[in-house]
Amino acid sequence: MTTVWTDMGSIQNFDITPNPTVIDHKIARGGLKRVDETAMTLLQMEFATKIDEWTLDNMMIALLGQINTAGLIEIGVTSIKRQLKFEGDNIYGSQWEIILPNVFIAAKETIAVMGSDDFAELPLSGRILYDNGIGSFGTARPLSGATGGAPIALTPSTLNYYIGTGILSSAPIGT
Repeated sequence: MTTVWTDMGSIQNFDITPNPTVIDHKIARGGLKRVDETAMTLLQMEFATKIDEWTLDNMMIALLGQINTAGLIEIGVTSIKRQLKFEGDNIYGSQWEIILPNVFIAAKETIAVMGSDDFAELPLSGRILYDNGIGSFGTARPLSGATGGAPIALTPSTLNYYIGTGILSSAPIGT
């Protein structure tokens, strides 16, 4: 089955935050405790973005809603899970594709409907869920283009610097 991605429009940022829970083992010999081992006991990941385009689909996601038979968004009636894909279209640095196949939209930020003279942004955030089918939280790969052929292993190199721009798309889970 081919995934049909919907472009979410112009975005201001796309942030991914790993959030590991770690515990330290301490050795207490010699009068001073010292950490001799660290173990990760839980890994959670989150994302955040700000979208410029207030489309029907983006509003439905941000308002945790669903579209009724009259074409209206019923607000706060469902939880939203989606796939997200980021495709770099930057001029500087390597271009990257990041696919997150299982994302729970938490949408807990304030949506400023009015009150500013700036263009309004539609904030979205949520949890990136582990996908048992692929055995990870998602995938990332460098794309060709820009300086995508930069010698990433050769550092320092200005070809490895990055100014991020890109396209964020969503799709229903499992497509």
